[in-house]
Amino acid sequence: MPPTPTMELTDASFAWHTEPTLHRITLHVPTNVPSLTIVVGPVGSGKTSLIHALLGEMHMVSGQRTVGGRISFANQEAWIQHDTLRNNILFADALDTVKYERVIAACQLGPDLASLSHGDATEIGERGINLSGGQKARVSLARALYKDDADIYLLDDPLSALDVHVAGKVFADGIQGLLRNKTTVLVLNSHYHLLPLADRIVVMADGSIVGDGSFDDLKEAFPHLVSAHAAEDSCTSVASTAASTATVASTPPTAESSAPLTSAPPKGLVAQEDRADGAVSLKTYTTYFGSSGWNGSVVVATVFLSYFACQACVVGGDLYLSHWATTVSLASSLSAGGIYGSIMGAAIVLVCGRSLFALYIAQSCSLHFHERLFRKVLSLPVPTFFDVTPIGRVLNRFASDLDTLDSQIPFYGYLLLQFVFQILAVLVVCGVSTPYVLAVYPPTFFAFYKAQTYFNPASGALKRMESVTRSPLVTLVSEALHGLTTIRAFGMGPTFVRWNRHRLDTHMRFFSTFYMSRCWFQMRLDWLSATIIVAVAFVCIGLRSSLGLVAAGLSLTYAAQLSAFLSKAAMFYNNIDNMMTSVERLAHYDSLAGEDDAHSASSSSVSAGELDQWPSEAVITLTNVSMRYRPHLPLVLKDINLTIGAREKMGICGRTGSGKSSFMSALFRLVELDTGVIAIDGVDIARLAVAALRSKLTIIPQDPVLFSGPLRFNLDPSGAADDAALWTALKHVHLATYFKALGGLDFKVAEKGGNLSVGQRQLLCIARALLRQSKIVVLDEATANVDVESDRHIQEAIRSCFNNVTLLVIAHRLETILHCDKILVLDQGRVDEFDAPTTLLQRQGTFHGLMQQAGLH
Repeated sequence: MPPTPTMELTDASFAWHTEPTLHRITLHVPTNVPSLTIVVGPVGSGKTSLIHALLGEMHMVSGQRTVGGRISFANQEAWIQHDTLRNNILFADALDTVKYERVIAACQLGPDLASLSHGDATEIGERGINLSGGQKARVSLARALYKDDADIYLLDDPLSALDVHVAGKVFADGIQGLLRNKTTVLVLNSHYHLLPLADRIVVMADGSIVGDGSFDDLKEAFPHLVSAHAAEDSCTSVASTAASTATVASTPPTAESSAPLTSAPPKGLVAQEDRADGAVSLKTYTTYFGSSGWNGSVVVATVFLSYFACQACVVGGDLYLSHWATTVSLASSLSAGGIYGSIMGAAIVLVCGRSLFALYIAQSCSLHFHERLFRKVLSLPVPTFFDVTPIGRVLNRFASDLDTLDSQIPFYGYLLLQFVFQILAVLVVCGVSTPYVLAVYPPTFFAFYKAQTYFNPASGALKRMESVTRSPLVTLVSEALHGLTTIRAFGMGPTFVRWNRHRLDTHMRFFSTFYMSRCWFQMRLDWLSATIIVAVAFVCIGLRSSLGLVAAGLSLTYAAQLSAFLSKAAMFYNNIDNMMTSVERLAHYDSLAGEDDAHSASSSSVSAGELDQWPSEAVITLTNVSMRYRPHLPLVLKDINLTIGAREKMGICGRTGSGKSSFMSALFRLVELDTGVIAIDGVDIARLAVAALRSKLTIIPQDPVLFSGPLRFNLDPSGAADDAALWTALKHVHLATYFKALGGLDFKVAEKGGNLSVGQRQLLCIARALLRQSKIVVLDEATANVDVESDRHIQEAIRSCFNNVTLLVIAHRLETILHCDKILVLDQGRVDEFDAPTTLLQRQGTFHGLMQQAGLH
């Protein structure tokens, strides 16, 4: 029997690590009647932490938490699986066509499905790479809404990434429509015009609840909650929309509001992992040795000579020792002892020297390979590599394949050479003492060679498949770790364990077969070794009259040694050959074309001296610009022609998926143009090195990027700014006081900024942009996850600090771009409108309509 739905916190404090983040929270959300509770507050006030506390994701320091019933959840950072769009929404649930289409309509995904090449059967890349921020947010919300048997819905700010028009419809059709009979807790950082539609509003500040009541109860105590220009008009508009669309939960959507299910199998987005066939080529070996920084032939020759010299000393010492044993005079014994000691001393020096040289070469190969691979991966194009390559595949090569280079190839290579020269030594000694027995060895050597050539290609193929099938396993684990909160909230842990077991079984089939095949090979080698000993024994019996007892014993001893050495050498050579598949896989990445490989900067029309002063005016001109992400995909930008003047401020708006972020991808050359030219101060950016172009531009991305390390490094990775400049930048984004309390500029930022809220991460990215002092600055929904009051302060800082730069602002909050000189409205990749805001409002076109929907007049 499912637990009774309940949601109550009583004097509860919660912490992520040790220090409490939420302080003495008392919150009771009734679950016996439908209700909508909206949580608001400034950046870092604890809104997301409250949702995670209700989910049980935080450590409760004190107080009481009582949460029961089935929960559905939409995270602030939309988690998207590498799967089809449909499966992302179903999340392993059975397909109910009527319910599914209602959810699609409520989340306004119909037009998006129509624009995708295979509709809802389109494969979505890892982390939703081929979706816009708004699309990811709506897919995440659709997943939560599809779970209609949940008692409680926790929605962590799913509307921030949506423009006001789409957000209003999603709120009306989804939250007020499909969830009208449910208990819902919704976090809002924007779209405060929706607040009057809540049954209850919870206001948070500094990790505590400072206000709790209806909109009418709180609007006097917290006047900043809703701006005066949007409070009444927007609410009336949205309320009427909700009233007219609330029936969506009980009636199927029309064909116009919902895209049909796609039955055709999709074309896979993720490229199949490349896998070589047959034996490892000689080129792979030369690639490995050549990566040491030395000439590959010189390395091989030096290694062989060092092993030969060392083995020669050992064999020479053995032969001299046998000669010394026949010497009887004291004087000659003392002299012979000195000579033998010198030979052994030379052998010791050579062993140490060859070991150190081999270690140096192995280390150099690994370091050079890692450096080349890392640089190459950083330079690979986003659309043709990262969009189609799961991160687990890249991690597999950096982890498993590089570990093979670091440790296993040097180890087995050392042993292989040791046994090879021991074989040669035995043959020399055997040739001197019992030359008749040598006739046995050529056919046995040929047998070993045939066994090796027969087994190695099959073994190499199994090793390649073992490596290839490990990548999906690493990808699933990486994906699950990233979406752990969502997985636990939906109770999907057992399902992911089952998926993981399936991939592990696939991997283990090749892993176990590979090692069982080695056992098979070892057994054949043992048979051949036994054959050598038997053959030598028969030779000794046949020649017993001429060999003598001592020579026959030596022959059998050498045969036993030689068979063991041959068996070990064959097995170690097979190990090396299999491990060279790792070199093969790494070399494949090194051979891929980087961003600058396809568009060489050698033809740049800007000299190094001119580049220092470029751009001076920062005039951006787009002429007949069209762009697609990959050759087989449709155009996302279509025949764009416009000019952005020097130090002009341009706002970019449009429906989610209209091409706003694609516009910025073209400017930064993350994706190369299909046709047309983008010029900055008259210089075609395609003629510049990518690094040179991007060093002159600054972007504040939609998804904030932070690195594990000190706050100082995250603000200024180059270390060019002094502490005073860093604190000034933090003051501009209203984070100076916060970080002073946490240890200042030495505060340790967790991986991906995990110990900061999403809004704080975005503010840090803005502070970092302030320090770069670029002539062209791009803000891609840079304040989407901050509250309205913080956004107002940031906009003031942007206007003052970026006064003398060309500024491009993508925004869903239209009030943040009203101050711009020009407004660009995009629609399906085309320029819909482009002019001054006042001119566009007078035309009463698309921009005027968006303003009306936002309640801005």
